[in-house]
Amino acid sequence: MERIVFLERNTIQADFRRPAFEHEWIEYPETLRPEVAERVRTATIIISNKLSLDESALSHSPELKLIAIAATGSDCVDLEYCRRLRISVCNIAVTLCTRFPNTS
Repeated sequence: MERIVFLERNTIQADFRRPAFEHEWIEYPETLRPEVAERVRTATIIISNKLSLDESALSHSPELKLIAIAATGSDCVDLEYCRRLRISVCNIAVTLCTRFPNTS
């Protein structure tokens, strides 16, 4: 079973469709830098926005398979570390959509 940890839920004002596969979903409204390592320790998937995810934050997550960034770009993730450990990194499409109020 996958363990999905969303580190910065309050930074995204959108609904997230939960995956169809078996999983445990854990959300944190906000995560401070010193809290990252402990919160992702047993994660297989991390969802984050702009929080720095470097080797020191990720090195205690032996089951980690995927980092999904709810933002454009990937400069907040240590991509070299992820390549070495075969951790996939991708962007979530929700950040590419803009919601406009209905003014008609």
